[in-house]
Amino acid sequence: MDYHDTKLNADIDLIKQLQSGLRLSMDFSTRRIRSSSFTHFYEYSLDLCNMLSTQKNNIFKRWFSTFYNYGNFKRACPVPPNYYYLKNYRISELEVPPFLFAGLFRLEFQMIQSTAQSKKKDHIFSCESSVFFQSGECKFNPKFFDNFTISTFNNTVNLEMVTKRSFDRGFNVHADFSIKMGTTNRYQRVFAHTMDVQLQWP
Repeated sequence: MDYHDTKLNADIDLIKQLQSGLRLSMDFSTRRIRSSSFTHFYEYSLDLCNMLSTQKNNIFKRWFSTFYNYGNFKRACPVPPNYYYLKNYRISELEVPPFLFAGLFRLEFQMIQSTAQSKKKDHIFSCESSVFFQSGECKFNPKFFDNFTISTFNNTVNLEMVTKRSFDRGFNVHADFSIKMGTTNRYQRVFAHTMDVQLQWP
């Protein structure tokens, strides 16, 4: 499994069938921007086969469902022996909970297969990965928007806005770009630009 330009690729040669009793355990920790150590804040274990078969929709099922367009993963158990892959999956497609703060997040997870007939548990695999999340600060006029949020997730900018009314000609957007170099504490303006949105998107 590897990352390339915020894309995930995975190659899996499965030699034994996976079935009911397949569990995925996840451990989440974070490191704030100016910190040097990770702090554990959440752990969760789920039955993968049960998650795939149930109609209940939670964030983990939504995460897994985004894999289908980029690989050949099975949508139900049992999972027969085969070559499975994930190609050029965009990390930015993962739904990010709104309560997450800026920082580096680390996810450690392992998959274990157990059966009702035996107390033995087989370790399938374990992985560790890290992603950077930076939230943005937005102020908006409630006469025009119900919501306006922006975030940066692994070098990808995400913007979400819910408008209350249509925008006529004269709707301008002003962008101001600044940079902070090395260990300096101050930002320096690189450039600024104002554009008429109606002219850009006729």
